[in-house]
Amino acid sequence: MSYSRERDVGQEFAKSVSRESIIRFDALECRLYGTFGRIAFGPWSAVSGAGLNSKAKLHGTKLSAWMPSKKTTGKLPGQRGGVIPPGWWIVLPEVLNAGQTSSHIGKGTAPTNYSLKLVPFKLENPTPTLFGECALGGFYIHGASVNESKVGAGSDGCIILGRDERKWLASKVLGAKGAWLHVYLNAQRINDMVEAQIANQSTA
Repeated sequence: MSYSRERDVGQEFAKSVSRESIIRFDALECRLYGTFGRIAFGPWSAVSGAGLNSKAKLHGTKLSAWMPSKKTTGKLPGQRGGVIPPGWWIVLPEVLNAGQTSSHIGKGTAPTNYSLKLVPFKLENPTPTLFGECALGGFYIHGASVNESKVGAGSDGCIILGRDERKWLASKVLGAKGAWLHVYLNAQRINDMVEAQIANQSTA
């Protein structure tokens, strides 16, 4: 599924999705939170990119592994893709189980039960190659691998969220007939990761 096709789906849903249904994801602080009308939720621990399954594995991960420009080249450590690109996304109003395909997209399969399909609306740095071969694409909010010790386990940009939180979120997205997702990269976290890398290099 091309980026432009998924963007078209996002643009169409954006016409009807309420501005009161907003999910926010701080990709480098690994925090997901938001509101559905007057109901606030989070912050919950969530992770995207760098082949991680949980925030607990964040320590020592290089900043370059997190950048949205980091493409997927394989399943081994260091070959997984970066975080979901920052900007605005639409969460489609359907809950998918493992192996199911979105009825709105017609391509790709959900990684786990209680998966939510994400389509782009307006990204900060859109690129036609985003969903291309060996690139990031086909994003979901889904669960972690059941085997956390699996080599390269984790995400190439999808947002990994716990099962209970995912089930709650899915029910709210269905009830609201979709939701907005705002992805951003915490500037302070970027500075912290750069400083940590410089310190490690100077003591090597």
